[in-house]
Amino acid sequence: MSRRTSSQPWPVAALAVAALALPLVATEASAASATPAASATGAPLDSVDTYTYNFDPYVPEIVQGQLSDDLTSIATDLANGLRHFRSGNVAEALWWWQFSYLASWGESASAALRALQSVVAHDRLDTDFEGETDQIAAAEAVLDGGVVGS
Repeated sequence: MSRRTSSQPWPVAALAVAALALPLVATEASAASATPAASATGAPLDSVDTYTYNFDPYVPEIVQGQLSDDLTSIATDLANGLRHFRSGNVAEALWWWQFSYLASWGESASAALRALQSVVAHDRLDTDFEGETDQIAAAEAVLDGGVVGS
């Protein structure tokens, strides 16, 4: 297994970050189904807080996670390294960030990112479009050999 030595981020991670930065383009259908976003002041995540994921892809076991716990844990681990960095101990900060990434927050961040991506995808894609039922009925009629509009 080769080690990455470039200072550039992994391509997949860079794409994920870029995708999260894309602006939300509203359509009439999405505006009608929009729900108010949680405030940045720590509003509860309600129905999206608890999610399930595969903890280890080589040992299939479905476990539950909570976005609120994961995000708090990640912030705590990063803050510990940041304290070392701000006190001028860069080597300790780098060691702590790498260790805590491999031992804790890396897995939490991956699972939370996947859960958040799913929330965004469902929010933006799970909408009913006006006239969709009529179009589906017409397509089924054509596929069944029937006549449209009969």
